[in-house]
Amino acid sequence: MELEEAFIVAKSKIVKLLKKNRGSISMEPSFMNASMTSGSSSRLPSLKLPKFDGKYSEFQNFISAFNNIVNYNPTISLIEKFNYLLNCLSGPALDVVEPFQVCEENYEKALTRLQDRNDNKVLIFLEHIDSLFNVARMQKGDSVSLRHLIDTVSAVRGSLLSLGSETDVINAILLHMVLLKVDSDTKENYDEKQDLKSLPSWDMCYELLSRRRQFLESHRKRTEVSEKVVPHKPKPNPRFNRSAQTFVKSNSKCSYCN
Repeated sequence: MELEEAFIVAKSKIVKLLKKNRGSISMEPSFMNASMTSGSSSRLPSLKLPKFDGKYSEFQNFISAFNNIVNYNPTISLIEKFNYLLNCLSGPALDVVEPFQVCEENYEKALTRLQDRNDNKVLIFLEHIDSLFNVARMQKGDSVSLRHLIDTVSAVRGSLLSLGSETDVINAILLHMVLLKVDSDTKENYDEKQDLKSLPSWDMCYELLSRRRQFLESHRKRTEVSEKVVPHKPKPNPRFNRSAQTFVKSNSKCSYCN
């Protein structure tokens, strides 16, 4: 019993000390956790920086890895983050960021510009769809080819579902198939007017295609009216021309003066 009472008294004193010195003691655990984290992380192998060359379908994986390794790391200065970003990029992606002068003020601007240029749901969707349609047809029934097919389709499906709900993805695939059937001018007109930041809906596609149909119909009617207004020149009569030529040849001399 004496040991139990001593434990209770000691516990109450510790609780009182914690309440009294909450401000100074509360920093202790976070400091210890930070030291433990740094100590444990120092034993881990260094992570390889992600690479990005401007392919839309790979941007989400890149920006997620870059944020976790570099951008959200408070121990790295902004200048260092900017240089890390430049080392990660190549091709068209580097062309977006390279014009910025490397300074602290431009780091966030360059990262935002890179994200605005490449975080495009419609273009990411189109690349995933192209990879899905380009899956090679199985030539024979072997397990390796079938496993490759299953893994590829599963990966593309998961990537597509990261862009929106299953209903949104199905509608986008339907619209993609429809747009493959229209003429090149209509497709170009649709691409210029659609919102590239979100997956297209059938209502939006229907509205844009209906406007295009109305334009083509009104243009056709204006063309028909203009053709009716412009007078047509009479076509020469070949029989009349032949008879006139015959008359000129037969009466080449004047009958009066011979």
